[in-house]
Amino acid sequence: MASLETFLRTGELGPIRLGMSPSDAMSVLGEAQEQSRKQNPLELKYGSLQLTFWKHGPRSQLMVIGLYCQPSYKRIPPQVTVADITLSNRKSEKAFRSYLHDIGYLPVHMVVGESGTRLIMPSGVNVQFAEGKLHSITHSQQNRKENPEAPLSDEREPTFEQINEMLAEANHLAKMGSTRAGIVLAWAGLEAVLRRVALNAGFIGRIGVQPSILLRELFAARALSQDDTKFLEEMRQLRTSVAHGLKPTPISADYIVGLVNIAHRLLSKPPVTRPS
Repeated sequence: MASLETFLRTGELGPIRLGMSPSDAMSVLGEAQEQSRKQNPLELKYGSLQLTFWKHGPRSQLMVIGLYCQPSYKRIPPQVTVADITLSNRKSEKAFRSYLHDIGYLPVHMVVGESGTRLIMPSGVNVQFAEGKLHSITHSQQNRKENPEAPLSDEREPTFEQINEMLAEANHLAKMGSTRAGIVLAWAGLEAVLRRVALNAGFIGRIGVQPSILLRELFAARALSQDDTKFLEEMRQLRTSVAHGLKPTPISADYIVGLVNIAHRLLSKPPVTRPS
């Protein structure tokens, strides 16, 4: 069984996470009930769960995880069935928002359009409503072929000295008790380090690439441990809440120290190798 709260907070639906190969997904969920004829993108459907894979070079990677309640909710495999809320095509927007308040996890953006309301969670997960009812819950990584961006380049990156200055200033702010300002600056320095490590490893990275994607790629390259990755994702979401002026959350100075320490550790490590 899975947890919808975990999916909303992390983008992971039980054992299913972005970056998986089709064979990895099928080893967990079994053969799909429906499979697209096209291989790029490849779509696998398990009831109301749809997984979309795009091929980059020799590998196909999971790029979209989607739970679709409209036009009707169909049973999904037990490994990914959420146990903390009942999903259906009758789930109202009001009831779902009440669930978000109950778990204390609120969106950072709300987009209202002709097709309905869309909530964007701090994790990047999107919750879509249509005609006041829950339509879908999706987590995706943009397809770079459809969304080209400028390649990573040292021309736009801060120097080691400038990164160290940011990290030292973040530590100083933490000691002074300015933890909200400190976590924003510490994250800025950490994100610059993540891009530099990815650049040195030869990743096909992009300026503006989502930090959550960099975290997954560096975890796959073993530059980050599982504990590091979990901590950094929590800090990314906390920093997002601060930057968007959401309801203040207590921020410990230890969080900033943790970010700075990981950044220094990554800067001192030899270059990582991108997994094939």
